[in-house]
Amino acid sequence: MARVITCFVSVLALLAVSLPAFATDSDNNAAEVRNITGIWTSEELGFELEIYGCGNGSLCGRVVSYSKSSDYADVPKTPPREEAAGDQRIVGRELLSGFVADQENGTKWHNGRIFNPKDGRTYKSTITLADEDTLKLRAYVGIPIFGRDLTLKRIPQYSTAGGG
Repeated sequence: MARVITCFVSVLALLAVSLPAFATDSDNNAAEVRNITGIWTSEELGFELEIYGCGNGSLCGRVVSYSKSSDYADVPKTPPREEAAGDQRIVGRELLSGFVADQENGTKWHNGRIFNPKDGRTYKSTITLADEDTLKLRAYVGIPIFGRDLTLKRIPQYSTAGGG
């Protein structure tokens, strides 16, 4: 029994000495999170989105303008599943919410939601910065493989990305 206890204590001592070598220091492994706030456009959707910080370190996005030829020009600002108050339209509607930066990859944001004004549904979503002027937004149900990508392009005159 004494040998078992001695062996157990030796293993614990070895673990206590070796674990700090395997532990990660979040400051050392954290990637620089890139700044994606500013105005982005989607030719496919026909409108411009402002991406901004919305509290607790998360990002949100709202429509700031749309093309008159956009399929979304007459979509109400409020979701069809909610009671519409007045005749509000898509401008000003928050479509993106809750995106949190991935601390290990400074070009990705996760845990977000995207509202589709056409069907009134909200989908899970991720954002990836493909390059300084291109965002890939992935909307999905369940898991990302069952989703759809949307490309957003930065509008340079509204960029706030200086310095990351």
